[in-house]
Amino acid sequence: MQFADVFKVLYISYFTDKVCYPPYGCFSKDFPFNSSFIPLPENPDTLNTTYHLYNRLNPNGQIISNDFQSLNGTKKLIVIAHGFIEDSKVWWIGPLKDELLNVEDSDVIVIDWKRAARIPYQQAISNIRVTSAQTSHFLRRMFNKTDLRPSNVHLIGFSLGAHLMGHIGRDVFTHTGVKVKRITALDPAGPLFEDSVKDFRLDPSDGMFVDAIHTDSKTIFGYASGTLQSFGHTDFYPNGGYYQPGCKLMKIELPSTQGFYDQVTCNHYRAVKYFITSIKNKKSFKSYKCGSFYRFKNGACAKRSIASTSVNTMGYYTDCNAKGKFYLLTNTKEPYSVRHYTVEIYTGDKMFADTYGGVELQLKSVKGKSFVRKDSGQFFDRKSVTRYMMHSSKDLGRILKIDIKHSSGLFFKDDWYVKKVVVKSQHPNKSYYGCVNKWLMGKRYTVLLSTRKC
Repeated sequence: MQFADVFKVLYISYFTDKVCYPPYGCFSKDFPFNSSFIPLPENPDTLNTTYHLYNRLNPNGQIISNDFQSLNGTKKLIVIAHGFIEDSKVWWIGPLKDELLNVEDSDVIVIDWKRAARIPYQQAISNIRVTSAQTSHFLRRMFNKTDLRPSNVHLIGFSLGAHLMGHIGRDVFTHTGVKVKRITALDPAGPLFEDSVKDFRLDPSDGMFVDAIHTDSKTIFGYASGTLQSFGHTDFYPNGGYYQPGCKLMKIELPSTQGFYDQVTCNHYRAVKYFITSIKNKKSFKSYKCGSFYRFKNGACAKRSIASTSVNTMGYYTDCNAKGKFYLLTNTKEPYSVRHYTVEIYTGDKMFADTYGGVELQLKSVKGKSFVRKDSGQFFDRKSVTRYMMHSSKDLGRILKIDIKHSSGLFFKDDWYVKKVVVKSQHPNKSYYGCVNKWLMGKRYTVLLSTRKC
């Protein structure tokens, strides 16, 4: 592109109030697109967005535009969109497409909007508008020429692509009066979208069911690619939505540019990895409805897990009837999904039974042991119940014992009177009891468990 062309694009984007690109419509700087930081969208003729169709008969794919003969309109259609500064050949789209076709005889279309999604970020955000209009127009032609209907369409978008899918869903509904069946947002982008109005970003109203997985909402520097803000009917927050196990915290000195990139994007891409893994196993990623990650970690929502709508499965097999915010823990590596256990420790009624300090817990069985749970700076009041959510990489089966270590850090009082311990397996629902009635004198203590109540 020559300098004159670049100047023309910049002038149109920043110094005019409206552009029209038939047949996709006109785009103005009216609210909510009136920010001085957000230019007008670029001409779709220069963006060259393409659509790649894959199915079991054509696993290698082909670019489609006006000819829909290779598309089976009676099958479910899954549409995938990459994120910012990516393209259709990014590392995760191939595995995602392959797993989808492996479990379901569907049609998969990958949107390659790499030119629209390039830097600067503000222009890529603006280009969502024209790319969504293009894609909606493309889908509507498909609806007219085949038996496909919006109610059989599933849109999946990563990062900036998640908001693109929201706009596509909204545009389809505007022109057809029917919403797409589902929109899945894989760590939807946060910068400039967080706390924005619904017409600017992904919103639950964009589809019949909208679910989101949040994995990169916080970093040690404050900046993150994602957000904690709920964008769907059902939002999942593995590990609270930030600091995913297995992703290293940023270091000041890094060995390579690739190392820097991996650390910056690791949490962000975990949403993609979790979703791909979920396709392989319908029973993976059990999640629990809760008001906050803090309450979840401390077992405050465990009692509610009996109700079917208080438990959900994160990923491809999400239950659309279970809505709200759901939390879970994960492993450091594939298959990522873990088993959850609630531990209740009952402080006794003895004089001076209450104490302060840290606790270290670990469950053990014939099959293995759980991850160690460490907490510090807690008050254990007399006659109180303290709860913890623990997890293991596999089903522990019959839990035999729990190791408890308490340390107060107070030289004059390092004891804690524990009455009993109750361990609850969440799936399946089983309870194990340990009758203690002893002082824990600042050392590791093993409590034997059985199915008999104390």
